[in-house]
Amino acid sequence: MSAQGPTSGEAKEAYKLALFQAAEKAARIVEESLSSSETDTSEKSKKAEVKRALELLAIVEGGESVQSSDSLSSTTLSL
Repeated sequence: MSAQGPTSGEAKEAYKLALFQAAEKAARIVEESLSSSETDTSEKSKKAEVKRALELLAIVEGGESVQSSDSLSSTTLSL
């Protein structure tokens, strides 16, 4: 990183990294949700977890605020 800020190449790499990390987290949420037993998690909460994972991807993909019912009520990613 230079004193003037990141180059377009650095920004692209940061974007790729953020997208990969969000996809990885989303996959982990879905995997955990689907692998849990029915006694642990209801179908409704599984759907909520999948929705949350998809919202994480939407945040990175669009760089926009996404309203969610989890602990992060609004998150913005700006690259």
